[in-house]
Amino acid sequence: MKSYRQKIMDIIKADIITMNGSKNSMTTTLVMSIIITIVSGFCINPAAGTMGCFMIGGLIVPTMFNSEMKNHGERLYGIIPVERKELVTSRFIFCTAVFIIAEIVIYLMMLISLKAQLYNRIFENGELDFLKIVSDMTENRMSPTGFFNLVYFASSSFGLKMMAWSLRSYLSDSKKYAQQMMEATMGNRKMSKKDVIAAVFILAILVVFILLLLGVIKITAAIAVVVTLLFQLAQAANGLFLGLIFIIEALFFLIYCYISALLTYEEKDI
Repeated sequence: MKSYRQKIMDIIKADIITMNGSKNSMTTTLVMSIIITIVSGFCINPAAGTMGCFMIGGLIVPTMFNSEMKNHGERLYGIIPVERKELVTSRFIFCTAVFIIAEIVIYLMMLISLKAQLYNRIFENGELDFLKIVSDMTENRMSPTGFFNLVYFASSSFGLKMMAWSLRSYLSDSKKYAQQMMEATMGNRKMSKKDVIAAVFILAILVVFILLLLGVIKITAAIAVVVTLLFQLAQAANGLFLGLIFIIEALFFLIYCYISALLTYEEKDI
């Protein structure tokens, strides 16, 4: 009798085989995205590393299950002796592990880029050093490394949420998810009102936060305490404390998506 852990590992191994052994494999696309992100971080600016957070968050689920979507492979799990909760759990563990490993690799590479500063040799005198320019504009002179940590962890948090929501959507309704992916690939998918509102809302929050950080927007007494606390967290440990809060918040969202997918998948007709 196999243990629960062994069952989870067997499902993950099966997903890896399916992911790599198909003509429709998108593994190369995911790997190339990581490589492009790292090269951009060394040649342009480490801030370019944040681009990888969004790319990886959006690519993981299509990469893992592209073959299954096209060949209706999920029907297989309707006849083999695998419990649905084990399938959902294994896939959330697999996708989360891949995301975290990729993010750690990119983060370490960007820290090396910050130390080496190869981009300043390409662009003379550091005139295009985005991190230094922005850090100099902050009222309390946050270091370039601190500002990078803050932006990178915020982006990683958003990327993790993208991945969690995509996996939840796929497990809840794979046909609808596959259709949306196909329309997005062909350029035929139009953004819904909810998508537009969500995008505008997130962009507005980011813009306001950056303007507050730069001191462009004057802080009123009503929000002075909150903003001061955020500034202190942002500066503590070179932005790692506030970055950790972003990651913890994303992990709570991941747990929500996992539980939601678990409940939905139990009632789904495969």
